[in-house]
Amino acid sequence: MPRKKVITDEMMLDFGFQYLNTYGFEKFTARDVAQKFGISTQPIYGAFKNMENYKRAVLKHVLHYMFDVKLNEKYADDPLVSLCIAFIRFSEENPNLYRALFR
Repeated sequence: MPRKKVITDEMMLDFGFQYLNTYGFEKFTARDVAQKFGISTQPIYGAFKNMENYKRAVLKHVLHYMFDVKLNEKYADDPLVSLCIAFIRFSEENPNLYRALFR
């Protein structure tokens, strides 16, 4: 009987998101992410074919966060002004995520 998956793919994306938000992409390795969250590298490579796929999935997760959460925040009555302010606030509050998306 196969073992039950304890660490889900969604958890791996959240770990990658949190790591990226805190440390950036400079040292984004399976070993470093696993070490920071007290897990082995096996769940990463079990869920994603390789580190490049993991990085892409984490970036996609960050992009969804930016568009679905941060850029929907209302700062002004004019939607275009509000969007611009939200984008600037995202870059100020999440510099590592911003650099990861727009480097």
